[in-house]
Amino acid sequence: MIDPIAPLTSWMPIVWYGGFLPGLPDLCLGRWPPDIAAETPWKLWAVETPAEREALLAALARPVPRRAGAFDFSAGPDAAVSRPGSGGDPVLALYEPPAPGWPWITLGRWPREIGRQVGAHRDVYTWDPDVTEAAAHDRIAQGIGDGLARADLYSRPPAGTA
Repeated sequence: MIDPIAPLTSWMPIVWYGGFLPGLPDLCLGRWPPDIAAETPWKLWAVETPAEREALLAALARPVPRRAGAFDFSAGPDAAVSRPGSGGDPVLALYEPPAPGWPWITLGRWPREIGRQVGAHRDVYTWDPDVTEAAAHDRIAQGIGDGLARADLYSRPPAGTA
C-alpha cells in the first residue's frame, strides 16, 4: 500500500546505474509498486550533472506532490531533470544492472531534432529495459539490422575508464 504523504523512496525501490563514459548520464531507476497502473514497471530519470543528482535525491526523499488527487511527478522528482538533455553524437549504451532483479537498460542518445520526433526523455534519450543481457543485445541487433538505429554501441567501459 502506498502512503501518499510518505517520501517517494519509502514506496518506490530505487537503484542507480552509473554513466560509464563521458557524456553519458547516470540513470536513476525506480520500480513502480504493483498497485500503480503504468505502461512499464520502471520509472527512469537520466541525470547529467552532480547538481541534478543532488536535486533528484532531495525530491526522492519527499512525498510526490499531488494534483487533483493524482501524483504529479512533473512538479516533484521529474522537475530535477526537466531541462533538455545535453545531447551529442548518436550513441547506444547498454547499462548493466547494479543489483539482481533489475533490468539491463539500453539507452539511446540522439540529436535533439530526432529525440523530439520520438518523444525522447529530455529530448535526447530513449531507453528500453530488458530482463537479460541477451535480450538487450537482440533488441539492439534488431534495431541496427532494420536500419532504425544508427549509433555507436557501448556495452562496457573501455579499459582504464571505469
